[in-house]
Amino acid sequence: MNNFIVFPNPNTGIFTVLNEGAENQTNIKVMDVQGRVVYNEAFLFNSNERKVIDINSFNSGVYVLLIESEGKLEQHRIIVNKYSLLLIIGLKKASIFN
Repeated sequence: MNNFIVFPNPNTGIFTVLNEGAENQTNIKVMDVQGRVVYNEAFLFNSNERKVIDINSFNSGVYVLLIESEGKLEQHRIIVNKYSLLLIIGLKKASIFN
């Protein structure tokens, strides 16, 4: 059973990790499709705490989120789609000028 929920997915490069388990020391890594670590952070994750992860500076694509906690490893596939963000910005600009 997974102790962490990741949302939204797909996203624009900013997503949230929610700890549904107990308080624990946690290491979060995000890897690109070539296996390079593009994000790495260790911290104490309280029960029901949320952590916002920002990889918005990286390209659209599929990433692997690895969450290591209490000797267990969870893996989540993350889809970054910046096109959806550009579409929203474009629609907002179009509504301003029309």
